[in-house]
Amino acid sequence: MADRVLVAEFRRSISLLRSEVWVLTGALLGALCYGAWVLATGIAVGSATPGLASSVVTTVGDVTVTGLSVLALVLWVVVPAIAVSVLAGRRFRNEHGNLEKRYRLDHPALLLALPGLVMGGCLVATVTAGRSPAVTAIALVASVHLLVRTVAYGYRVYTLSVPRLFTASLAVGGAALAGGWLVAATVLAERSETAGGLVARSGLSSVVETGLTLAGVGPADALAVLVSVPALLATAYLAVQLVAGTVVRIQAPLSNPTRRPGQRFPIMPPVSRGDAGENGAVAVGSGSDDGEADTVDEVSAEDEPDTTDDASADDRSHTRVFTPDDPVPENSGTPTEVATVDGMGHDEDDTDDGWEDDTAVFSFDREDSSPDVCEGCGETIAADAEVSFCPNCGERLD
Repeated sequence: MADRVLVAEFRRSISLLRSEVWVLTGALLGALCYGAWVLATGIAVGSATPGLASSVVTTVGDVTVTGLSVLALVLWVVVPAIAVSVLAGRRFRNEHGNLEKRYRLDHPALLLALPGLVMGGCLVATVTAGRSPAVTAIALVASVHLLVRTVAYGYRVYTLSVPRLFTASLAVGGAALAGGWLVAATVLAERSETAGGLVARSGLSSVVETGLTLAGVGPADALAVLVSVPALLATAYLAVQLVAGTVVRIQAPLSNPTRRPGQRFPIMPPVSRGDAGENGAVAVGSGSDDGEADTVDEVSAEDEPDTTDDASADDRSHTRVFTPDDPVPENSGTPTEVATVDGMGHDEDDTDDGWEDDTAVFSFDREDSSPDVCEGCGETIAADAEVSFCPNCGERLD
């Protein structure tokens, strides 16, 4: 049974590729727009302030850092990194700021399986056959995809789930990709006279040369490192998260654990009701391969599927509820034979004037009932409050 669940969730993880086409299209469009931004700003700055490329701001060892290099760091690295973190961060959250339902797997580690396998294949190909443009391009896409899936994984798990950390990771990854584009542009400019003229006018060559000299690496090595930065960020987070998850398992059961909508409860060992009453801790879920609880989230109204199964619709109860102020309909049901089950599990047929499952049931008014509790965040809502959404987290109330 567990194996079938894992297979089903792995297929679901693969099916997410259809909704993640934005990773590839965003990378292509982003590269074109970024290139236009670099050339336009470089040419504009060179025309407006010609002396900026020769003005010395500071000296690091034997390397002179010019004003153009400092300005390029801001315009060509910092600004694109912020844009990437803002635009990509919206792809994982719904209108309420919570994790999208499609990423809410019971085994979040399966989100990382596909990009992890591709990255592993690229590493093996590089070690055995050496670097090649094709492998580098595939590794670039897989590296970005691994970081994207790691952010979704981080939103889903309980341990070390810090949204600001994911925003910072996306920003650092965007900065690394921007640097890789700059290095690749200077390499390609050497093979094209037209591209070389544009790169020279924008001052890109001098800026990249300064950066490579400070780093002490060549263009090929720098490009390989910058392309792998997103994957390195994802790997570093997963390693720390694994340690943090182990600590949670050692300290379990936790007393009064809290979580965001879309996030899973921490792993808890089985605790009897008597023990839970003594120490105030509650056991939630069972262990899984990533150190988190294997529980299924409660489904809110906004996350319910659009379609319903016909068979389940036939099994619905036809019970109708009326308040004391409502009149009782004359034909609330029709006499029929009612099949009951005795204590031994045998069917018993009653031929009395029973009623089929279309029964009128009286209930008290809402004012006399207990307050509602939001299933998403646990917020208590007054019974007489006329609201459809939780004022705390935005979950739809039933």
